[in-house]
Amino acid sequence: MGGKVLRRLLSSTGYLLYTLVVLVGLLWLLFPAEAVQGRLEQELQKHYPRYNWKIGSVELALLPDGLVLTDVQIAPMEGKDVALTLDRLAVAPVAESLFGKEKAIHFTLHLLQGDIRGRVLLSSDSKQFTCRGTLEGLQPAKLKVVQQGLQRKLDGTLAGTFSGKGKWNSVLQTQLQGNLRLTGGTLQFKEPVLGLSALPYTEIKTDFKGQEGQWLFEQGTLQSKMINGTFSGSVQTAGTLGSSRLQFTGALTPRSEMFAGLKNTQLAEVVRSHLKGGGLSFMINGTAAEPGIRFNGELARALKGLKRSAK
Repeated sequence: MGGKVLRRLLSSTGYLLYTLVVLVGLLWLLFPAEAVQGRLEQELQKHYPRYNWKIGSVELALLPDGLVLTDVQIAPMEGKDVALTLDRLAVAPVAESLFGKEKAIHFTLHLLQGDIRGRVLLSSDSKQFTCRGTLEGLQPAKLKVVQQGLQRKLDGTLAGTFSGKGKWNSVLQTQLQGNLRLTGGTLQFKEPVLGLSALPYTEIKTDFKGQEGQWLFEQGTLQSKMINGTFSGSVQTAGTLGSSRLQFTGALTPRSEMFAGLKNTQLAEVVRSHLKGGGLSFMINGTAAEPGIRFNGELARALKGLKRSAK
């Protein structure tokens, strides 16, 4: 009796696997790429109406890639130039979650010569989601729209981690948090800061939190051969990148290498005389295009006096 049940089970399993293979094969051959591509573009346009979305191609690939989108171009509605190109996005279900109440999706996104990898976990009703992941090797200098909006160069290599939660019907309200690390770049200033028109840095690190256009940055640190620093603050996004509002406070600690490179001996003396244990306190209150860094107290007055005497 037991042998008959076992044979029937094995036979049924064989037919089940055979049917599954056939269905996957048919789906692979008859995958409605154009229909899926059109629907994706409509959904993206719905969630982000300020931008035009164009997907180069959609295809099914072998796991772990799954559904693959290539050459996704994002352009602002009012402009013709492409703001960002996603070279490749691969999305696939996580196998171990297929039979559970919560479903998980793995994704890999290649852009700006780097990668963003992570997982999205869907609730049982598929209305809410959580996500987590990493980013590494991104090159901000490849994002021309940022340089155009800031009117100066932004370079370095970006890495970090992130996590978040939200609802599918209100993607823009997703809450995100994590940390970022920018290495091997140069900060360019609109006006000289402590006699420097640019500051090559080794590393900039910060924790972040974001929701609905408000980004908070905490425990930020700056490491360079000339200046070290700490900072915290916020960015309130606006219609354009350059008009986003910055509010930051922090402290800078010049190193001996900076003083050695200053040709203005009076400036070097002023900075030395106001340098205290906690560094030189500063604040930034302006737009991303015109950030307006200012130092506090007597140092600010002394720097203004030097500027007037130089005219």
